Amino acid sequence: MENVKGCEANDVPYGLYYESNAETAMDAMNEADSVLSRLKDVEYFPQLPIFMVPQPSVLTALPGDQVIAVVNGFCEYLENCGFPTGLRAHESAWNAKLTDEYYK
Repeated sequence: MENVKGCEANDVPYGLYYESNAETAMDAMNEADSVLSRLKDVEYFPQLPIFMVPQPSVLTALPGDQVIAVVNGFCEYLENCGFPTGLRAHESAWNAKLTDEYYK
């Protein structure tokens, strides 16, 4: 949070990366809620997207439709709270698991 504190103090726009271990949509929404709680506790509100970074071991273990549900759970929860989101994943995971037209 030190970097965030510095950005806030100097009016530098910032976003966040969140390394997720979620295996279900509910896990992902709980993680998103945790991110929001921590930000609200310190009154920080990023101007740039909050990126979900699913752990490679989770991406490998889950079927594609479950990966999509996890990603959607995290991102939609934050977007419904007014925060832009993004997704960061390795190209191999993207091509193998994130096959929904939305991610093309």
